[in-house]
Amino acid sequence: MVAEQAECEAGEEQAFRDVDRFAERADMYASLDGWCAVLGRTGDSGGGVTGYAFGAPLPAGSGWWNSAADPLPEDFTDEDGQRTFAVFAVMVRRPWRGTGEAHRLSEWLLHGRPEQRATLLVDASHPGCGGATSTGATTLSATGSPSPAPRSAR
Repeated sequence: MVAEQAECEAGEEQAFRDVDRFAERADMYASLDGWCAVLGRTGDSGGGVTGYAFGAPLPAGSGWWNSAADPLPEDFTDEDGQRTFAVFAVMVRRPWRGTGEAHRLSEWLLHGRPEQRATLLVDASHPGCGGATSTGATTLSATGSPSPAPRSAR
């Protein structure tokens, strides 16, 4: 799945999107308090993987909102570690794209979360993200782009 993620994003900002960089970010995200992940599967247990989604609450003082294309009010961007759940990744394998699987994975990930709100950073220009910000249940508050974090020491 990680290789498919990188292949899906090939030709874009490769330093941010290659397999090693994805693995580094996933390791960092998984170390956050409250990290949660869901894995979509076909049929009963043991079925094929359809995709995954993962995220965590934004920590107090998070810089998540710093990449917003337009300035946001401080009362909107102030994080206390319990206010906002950030969806860091939603990936659906090719055979299940366009079937609503990304929506199902997101719903499973967010079901029962105690945070007041959730956020997902979306590159609206990416062809695979066409409907991500236009569902009836979603309000687009800001647009931005991911900023690469420094490589971790191995």
